[in-house]
Amino acid sequence: MRSKRPGAHPRTATSWDGWPARTWLSWRVTAGAIDALYGAPALRGQIYQQLLAQPAVLFPSLLVRREVLAEIGYLDETIVAWQEWETAIRLSRIAEFGFVPVATFDYDERTPGAISRDSRRAARGYEQIVRKHRRAILRECGPRVLGNHYRTLAGLRRSAADRSGTLRCGILSALWWPPNIVWGLRATRALLRERESSR
Repeated sequence: MRSKRPGAHPRTATSWDGWPARTWLSWRVTAGAIDALYGAPALRGQIYQQLLAQPAVLFPSLLVRREVLAEIGYLDETIVAWQEWETAIRLSRIAEFGFVPVATFDYDERTPGAISRDSRRAARGYEQIVRKHRRAILRECGPRVLGNHYRTLAGLRRSAADRSGTLRCGILSALWWPPNIVWGLRATRALLRERESSR
């Protein structure tokens, strides 16, 4: 019998064919002339720690019973982007995930007004999740992973042309994981050069 981590739900619910109640699947993405099959990481079992370390789930790829969603309080509608990642984190606390290596839906990135095209919203949503789960990230994954999340956030903020957010997240990245300081210094220099050239 596998040992359960602290706070884990004592049962593993199963769905229609014996798979765990939460199933992580693959999807096809269409972007411009590109039409490619994107495979989700083939994570199975207790994936709470992996989901705290990085996002990787899309809603249409989750097969979840309604009562299981009710058990976690459904979606956190205060999260403005990356809701599927945050929901999957909470789902992974109560049961194991299964993986089906088949594309189960098509996602067309060319859709106008898609949340994934709004860089500022994406950065804000990612940061909301990191803040909400910061203690769990530190406890389960350590300061390096938290530092790397802030490094990712600095990149997202930069894509959104948010200079102060980029600088703040770069500094937080270096504070949580000092080896990121070299990257943080380079990013800060690049921002300062951009500011000087825009004057």
